[in-house]
Amino acid sequence: MNMAVNQAPGNEERPGDPRIPVLDIDPYALDVIDNPYPFDEFLREAGPVAWLQKYGCYAVGRFSEAQEAFSDDSRFLCTAGVGLTDIRKPESLRDKNPLMEVEPEVHRRVRSSIMKILSPAAMRSYRGRFEEKANAYVDKVIAQGVFDGVHELVEPFILDVFPETVGIKINPETVLLFGDLNFNANGPMNDLYRGALERVSPYLPDFERSFRKENMQPGGMGAQLYEAEDAGIFEPGTALGFVRVLFRGGFDTTIAGINGALMSLSQDETAWNYIKQNPDKALNAFDEALRHVSPFRVSHRITVPDGCDFGGYRLDGDRKVAIFMEAANRDPRKWPQADRFDPSRAAVNEHLAFGHGAHKCIGLLVARYEAEALIRAVVTRMDRLEFVGSGPVEYRRINTLRTLTALPLRAVA
Repeated sequence: MNMAVNQAPGNEERPGDPRIPVLDIDPYALDVIDNPYPFDEFLREAGPVAWLQKYGCYAVGRFSEAQEAFSDDSRFLCTAGVGLTDIRKPESLRDKNPLMEVEPEVHRRVRSSIMKILSPAAMRSYRGRFEEKANAYVDKVIAQGVFDGVHELVEPFILDVFPETVGIKINPETVLLFGDLNFNANGPMNDLYRGALERVSPYLPDFERSFRKENMQPGGMGAQLYEAEDAGIFEPGTALGFVRVLFRGGFDTTIAGINGALMSLSQDETAWNYIKQNPDKALNAFDEALRHVSPFRVSHRITVPDGCDFGGYRLDGDRKVAIFMEAANRDPRKWPQADRFDPSRAAVNEHLAFGHGAHKCIGLLVARYEAEALIRAVVTRMDRLEFVGSGPVEYRRINTLRTLTALPLRAVA
């Protein structure tokens, strides 16, 4: 991995404030995607903010500054998109997210209306069904003995309960292909993005049709969003986009987070015993997994047109800022023994894997209830969960998502 700090990049583009460290690193290089932690540490130690020379954008890797950038829409906006490319420009890889990638006042109004549908009371009504299905899936893998946690437990469970909750009938395999595309599109237009687009292209028409009003199941979240549009709560024609956003955000990171929790619990006897003895803290294992191996590697904002002061520097206006949650969530300035998985640690839910502030993940309650149901079922119905892989676990190569390829486990009833 080529990592260097260059304060004087010659004739190449550089930030207006010459004090800002300039990094000659590609965070989307395959070796960094395979093992991001050396880059994360280098970014944190470079300073509160750095400049990624290859992409002409700022980068933040420390917890305090990442939280600040997520929270302050007087300096950092989502209007250019939360991915690396600028959705305002023709070369953008994707359409605008009608919930997140809008002006702050529009976001606040729309989010307030959507949260009435996704209220805590509404989400709690799904918990019984989540728990029932979680128990059934766990009993099935216990009967098998040895199983793949990714493909035989976590993915089937989420792909069963979440579409039903949203109220959509859809091909599960297609959903995963679109997840790959979504998280590759948040990065650069590289071979990973082009490959994901090629794989999913034949399914695009059917996938888009799944989100139309006539295909919503009565009583589901999707149907309620269309009903709100009909009632004049949302602008005409926007419900389809909201359904798509809700659906797209409910799979990949939840699957990755639960798999991360099961991976660590199967390899760390102390962590397993803690959750086994305290099943009501099953969510601690999920939150710590999201912190320890953050599924969504990086999200972006753009500086306000006039620029702003941040981290002791002056940032140029209308420039992308890459907020590396995976780096912030292992920042030793915030987390003692940050590289260690510890579900008993204090303030375990203060990680930034769901974002922070007004744009915090809108579906986080669903994800947390799903994760709680499955992890609790595992620790209460199994005596032990053992990792049986012959080597280290491997992660898939996706620009902005860190998720396991497989997780070989043995269940001891």
